[in-house]
Amino acid sequence: MAVRNDRSDVKQTTTGFRGPLMVQSLTSAKSKFLSLQDGYALEHADKSFQKDKEIVLAAVMQNGFALSYVDKTLKKDKEIVLAAVKNDGRALKLADKSFQKDKEIVMAAANEFPFSLHFVDKTLKKDKDIFLAAVKLDGLVLELADNSLKKDREVVLAAVNQNGNALEYASEELKNDPELQKIALG
Repeated sequence: MAVRNDRSDVKQTTTGFRGPLMVQSLTSAKSKFLSLQDGYALEHADKSFQKDKEIVLAAVMQNGFALSYVDKTLKKDKEIVLAAVKNDGRALKLADKSFQKDKEIVMAAANEFPFSLHFVDKTLKKDKDIFLAAVKLDGLVLELADNSLKKDREVVLAAVNQNGNALEYASEELKNDPELQKIALG
C-alpha cells in the first residue's frame, strides 16, 4: 500500500506549483519518482513524467509493460523500446509498429519471451536467425514461423530438441523424418 501512496504523492508534488519553486519541486518529485522502482507508477504520474526520457527509461527497465503509459513520442524511441522488450518481450506489442520490423528489437524481445514473435512483422517471420534463437528457448514457437522455416531442417531440429511437440508444426516432409521423430519421442 505504501507504493500506492507514493504514486499519488508524486502526482500531487508535480501539480499546483508556479514559478521558481516549481522547478525545484519537479526535480525533487522526479528524484522521488525514480526511487519508487515501480514501473507501473508511470500510469499515475503527471503527463510531464510520461514524456521524460530519463523517467520513462527507468520505468521500462523495471517493468516493460510501463511502455503502456509512455507518451507516444517515446514509444518511437529505440533506446526506450529496447529497454522495455529486454525486461518483458511482450512489450513489443506496445511499441511503435516500426519496431516490429527492427531485427535488433525483435531479437531482444524473442530472447526474453519467445512468443513475442507473435507481434512481429511478417517479413521477420522468415528470419532464420531470429527463429533459430527463439526455438532454442521454446520449440513451440516454430508454430509462428513462416512455412519456409518449417521446412528448414536446422530450425526444426533445434525446435524438436527443445520440445518434441514442436514436430507438429514442421513441414509434412520433416514430420515424417525418422531421426526427428525419434528425437521428438525420446
